[in-house]
Parts: sequence; structure tokens; C-alpha cells
Amino acid sequence: MSQPVITLTLNPALDQTVTVPLLRTGAVNLASEVHVNAGGKGVNVASCLADWGVPVVASGLLGRDNTTPFEDLFADKGIRDAFIRVGGSTRTNIKLVDAATLDTTDINLPGIQPSTGALAKLQLLLDEQVDDGSLVVLAGSLPAGVDDGCWAQYARQLRQLGARVVLDTSGPALQQALALPPDALPWLIKPNQHELEQYLGQPLPDVAATVAAARQLQQRGIAVVVVSLGSAGALLCCEQGCWQA
Repeated sequence: MSQPVITLTLNPALDQTVTVPLLRTGAVNLASEVHVNAGGKGVNVASCLADWGVPVVASGLLGRDNTTPFEDLFADKGIRDAFIRVGGSTRTNIKLVDAATLDTTDINLPGIQPSTGALAKLQLLLDEQVDDGSLVVLAGSLPAGVDDGCWAQYARQLRQLGARVVLDTSGPALQQALALPPDALPWLIKPNQHELEQYLGQPLPDVAATVAAARQLQQRGIAVVVVSLGSAGALLCCEQGCWQA
């Protein structure tokens, strides 16, 4: 594709994975391995696209105090860095891996609460970067203090600029985005089965029920619905048909 894909991550994270031979609570544990990776859904999407040779621009909000892992990733993979720097540190998600049991304990630290000024700068940047036909990925959770309607607002703005919007989020942020009028809805959404059940307020006991729910969303104006199904793979529904892989 000629135009780069643009990914937007408002709540990125440094993923720190610490492996210990045997995790003992209330005691000193010596780690056998530590890995730190720049992450967040939109960052991960940008990383994969770059691996596949797709030109990509990564944008969003980064804390100034710990940008190095993100900048190294972008430089190594040829990703154009369009993140807005804000005061403070990007959040860290710690995974404690017990090598004896293979259990993982997650400790997610709080992130930055961005100002309205930072979000306004991001909107201006999108106005500059997005052209008619651009593909823009809005991915991940929203930072603390940001209104649940933020992704919906960006989706509406981007549709007005002529972009195709891919949305991967959950909870109230997803609900508000799917409440938009047809001319402002995302082009593609990718909830998992549990997130789709939450949105619908009803269980989806089998693939047939999930297909019916996806078709219902398509009738509202979403062109492509992808539902991840855990160990059962994923479902993709579009105008041409439905496939499970």
C-alpha cells in the first residue's frame, strides 16, 4: 500500500517479564531472567506491520521519562515515530513468571493521566497525517482520567477526514464507539468473544450465535467484524462472507 498505516495508542506500556525459579510470597526472590519490551496494542500492531514490510506511523502519548525502549523499537524497525511526549513515565506492566509452575502473576502499574492539551495536540497531528483513504488503527485501553467517549470522538473525526478506522478496544469505550451514527462508525472492529458478549448483554454460546451477532453489527454499518475466539481461533465477517480460522 502507498499510504502508511497509522496506529494510535493512548495507553502504551513497558512490559517487564521477570522469571523466578520458584515464586515465594513474603520472601526475597532472585530472578533468573528479565525482559523489557515496548508494548501497548497499537505499538504491537505497528511492530508486526513493520515486520511484514508495511509502512507504518506509530502515534499516541508517551511519558518523557522512559521513552528509550520505544524509540529503540521504532528505529530498529523503521517505524515513523509520531508520538506526543508528555510529562511523567509511561506505565509498566510487570509479569512474574514462576518457572516451577509456569504460573504468571500480573502487576499493572498506573499510567499517565494526559491533559486536555496533550489530547488536543494529538488531534491536530492526526489532521496533518491523515488523508482520504488512510487506514488508522485505534487500539487498546484508555488512560485514567480520559473520557470513555474518546475513541468514539477520534473515530468520528477520522471518518470526516476520509479514513478507514480499525478499532480494537473494550468496555464502555467500545460501547460508545458502536453507538455512533452509521456515517461515523469504524470500518473494522476486533472484539474478543467476551467483549462482544459484554457489549450485547447476552452470551454467545457457539459460532453460529457469534456469526449472527457479527452480521447484526454489519447491518448497522460496520464493514468488517473480526471476533477472536481464544483456542477456537478467530471469526471474520465481511460483505463477501464469514470465515473461521
